[in-house]
Amino acid sequence: MNAQQPLKPSALSLLIGTWNTRGTTANSPSEPIIATDRYEWMSGEFFLLHRVDSQRPQAFTALEIIGPKAADDSYPIAGFDSNGGAYRSICELDDRVFRIVALHERFSGEFSNDGQMLIGHWERSADGQAW
Repeated sequence: MNAQQPLKPSALSLLIGTWNTRGTTANSPSEPIIATDRYEWMSGEFFLLHRVDSQRPQAFTALEIIGPKAADDSYPIAGFDSNGGAYRSICELDDRVFRIVALHERFSGEFSNDGQMLIGHWERSADGQAW
């Protein structure tokens, strides 16, 4: 018997569906970012699956498994990408503010009042300290 409670319903339900990402890199000159993110419940609704299909500017895909909620109210993420990378990070959702924190990357964004748009930005750090 599993003692975990299903994630659903949770704040992460706001992510369910397909999201189209558009933006530019901070490089000089900047390059376009075009991506599609799909979030869906895994059977049993204990974990959320996140599939990434991106041109940033090279083709890049990833699969992330999110949840269940940790004692500090964050959600652990295990990710695997098309470059052979495997990584761990966390995400947090407070009201409409969504954050992802990894060793050398972080994201912060805010959902629109209707939940249909998420506006934010990514940051990278070579040493995980200077952003």
